[in-house]
Amino acid sequence: MRAAANQLWTCFGGVRGYARYLKESVQLPGAGLALSGGAAWHRLVAETEIAIRLAHLPREAVAGFDCLVVQLEGARVLGGQNREHVVQRLMHAVAMAPLQSAANYVVSRMAWALKRQKIAAMHW
Repeated sequence: MRAAANQLWTCFGGVRGYARYLKESVQLPGAGLALSGGAAWHRLVAETEIAIRLAHLPREAVAGFDCLVVQLEGARVLGGQNREHVVQRLMHAVAMAPLQSAANYVVSRMAWALKRQKIAAMHW
């Protein structure tokens, strides 16, 4: 899970850069404030939605895209598949890893937030 967070934060120069992006560029409500309860939860949900939207294909996948298209077109000729099926297979081949990484980040953020909520509730 830590690798997923580091992968996301690296694009922004670290966690502080990511926080600055959320506050200044996205203008996420409450991004610079210490929140708790429902307000913190809503901010977390919005932040994790942004993290999912930031998922992108790695350069290696884009660089090898032409080769994958040719291979899948060849399989289409032999297998009688339609173009939509070929495109679905192509997207599945290249898009699942970035989406899985983003989902891992969301899971780790949610787990972290819920643990903090549990601690706060126990002290209340």
